[in-house]
Amino acid sequence: MLILKVGYSHLVNISLPLEKIKLKIQKNSIILESTDNIILGNICNIIKNCRSIDVYKAKGFFFRNDKIKLKPVKKK
Repeated sequence: MLILKVGYSHLVNISLPLEKIKLKIQKNSIILESTDNIILGNICNIIKNCRSIDVYKAKGFFFRNDKIKLKPVKKK
């Protein structure tokens, strides 16, 4: 079970098939390894959809090679 605190009023629980996926957590990254690409892709998309990317601050879950286009902040 992977429990994430992503800024909501509740914790997000995600059940992982631990016999097929290896999970490593570093400071600001989650590393998933598996031999089954389909299950790995599905789990990655579930985790990514837990918190959408904030286009002003670049916060949220995204893959390492994703290009994030930030919107400009309104100036006075």
